[in-house]
Parts: sequence; C-alpha cells; structure tokens
Amino acid sequence: MSKAARFSGLKWHPIKATAKVGGGTFTGPIGAAALVAALRDTVIPDGMAAGAVQLAKDMETFANQNAPWTDRTTDARQGLSGEPFAENGIVGASIVHTVPYGIWLENRFDRRYAIVGPTQAVFAGLAARIIAGGVRAALEGKGSKVRSIKSGRFA
Repeated sequence: MSKAARFSGLKWHPIKATAKVGGGTFTGPIGAAALVAALRDTVIPDGMAAGAVQLAKDMETFANQNAPWTDRTTDARQGLSGEPFAENGIVGASIVHTVPYGIWLENRFDRRYAIVGPTQAVFAGLAARIIAGGVRAALEGKGSKVRSIKSGRFA
C-alpha cells in the first residue's frame, strides 16, 4: 500500500485549543502548547502521586490480609504500612514493618513468616498499571483531591 493511499482518508483540522496562561488567553497552536504544558507540569504529576498513594494502600491491604503469622497482639499486622514516595521524578510505593521485630518476621525461620518480599513480588507487575490509573483519573478530571461542595464534582 502506498503512502498516499494510507493517508488519503485523513483530513486536516486546525487546532482550536484555548488556554489561559499568565493572565493572557491563547488560541490555536500556542493555546494547545499551553494546555500540554499544564498537563505535563501539574495534571500528570498529580495523577502519578495519586496512583502511588493507591498503590501503597493496595500493598498495605494485601500484606495485612496475607501475612502468614498467627496474631498474638495484632501489633505486627497493624504495623504493616504502605508508604508512597516521589523522589527525583521516580514515583512508587513500598511496604514496611513499623514494629521493631518485623525484621525477625521477615528473615528468621527460613522466611516462613515473610510478607514484605512476597507483597513486593505480587505488586511488581501491577505497580505501573495502578499508577497509570491515577494518571488516567487525573486526565479525566476525576483525580483531583478537591471536590466542589455545591456540585460534588472534582475541581
């Protein structure tokens, strides 16, 4: 198939995006560029942060539900904590023990009571999708943390 035949059904549509930046309103390609810059600088990072928070919650829930030990005081189970992070453009989450003997649960007895490593292994393949879900929600306007009191919609 020739190049002309592949693109014969395409039609040119001028860019009509409008953006308000720095007190001015820009239309056309400059407005579109301003909208893309806004996405790059605010919406996408906010969505990634929201996705990391969701990932941390999911990891914490999984670890609590699947910890292989029998509770005596429930301190170890309650001390499992999912922690989101964003450093130098890297976004993610980790799962940690907050009790001093958590290291023993993870390493003693041939790792029979370990939950941190197994949780990380389960979520290694899911992390990107969960964080992408946060970005998708932000791009659709559903990921904002601010909800309008009057309408109930995200601002």
